[in-house]
Amino acid sequence: MKNFISRHCRFVICMFFAAVSLSAQISETEMPVKIVLFPCQEAVISAKVSTNVSKYNLKEGEAFSKGDTIVLLDDRQYKQNYLKANAIFKFAAENCKRNKEMFDKNAIGSMDLEQSKVEKESAEANMKLAEIDLLSCEIKAPFNGRLTKKIVRENEFVNAGQAIMEIIDDNKLLADMHLPSKMRKKLTIGDEMEFTIDETGSSCKGKIYEISGRIDFGSRTFGIRVLIDNADKKLNAGMSGTLKKKER
Repeated sequence: MKNFISRHCRFVICMFFAAVSLSAQISETEMPVKIVLFPCQEAVISAKVSTNVSKYNLKEGEAFSKGDTIVLLDDRQYKQNYLKANAIFKFAAENCKRNKEMFDKNAIGSMDLEQSKVEKESAEANMKLAEIDLLSCEIKAPFNGRLTKKIVRENEFVNAGQAIMEIIDDNKLLADMHLPSKMRKKLTIGDEMEFTIDETGSSCKGKIYEISGRIDFGSRTFGIRVLIDNADKKLNAGMSGTLKKKER
């Protein structure tokens, strides 16, 4: 009788721990996976010339299209530099033309002709550099997006290479998350996932865009990024949420 009770107790205890272990596995698999939304593109735009910031055509948070002029820099000095370089080039080109005519008439030697050609090419190069500086005073958007931060304000001086503003492309967003390593082989690029966004309570879907090629040793997780269409601008970079459903 005692042996029967003892065996029965051991059986109950084993079943209890088995149930606990199974519950732990289910809990681990179904633990909420948190996500954070990031813009698909972002950039810190720097000045290519040293001058004052004349005018921003946008306020922080406003959207723009690729090619739109976002900032105008003071171009007065660079405009004069271009006009000067252009005049020098025209003079050198005309001088080279005259020397060619004189060379054809044997009035000057080949060295004089070659010298005038070099002066023309040098003047043309300087003119093109001056033009680049002048055009750099009008900063255009490299992609469709939104102005997120003005680092330098209007009328402030900016040096070449100094950051002026920060911009993002939030027409598409990337949901960044980490999943348990055992799920690594169950996911492929293009798989669809669904999320619940904390700030809005709404759901959104996206497709896996990137899968990390490395598993973190400490956490035993790997990172993935899911691309979400945000053309309707209902979501913002920086929002958070929870993975709702995973395909496969």
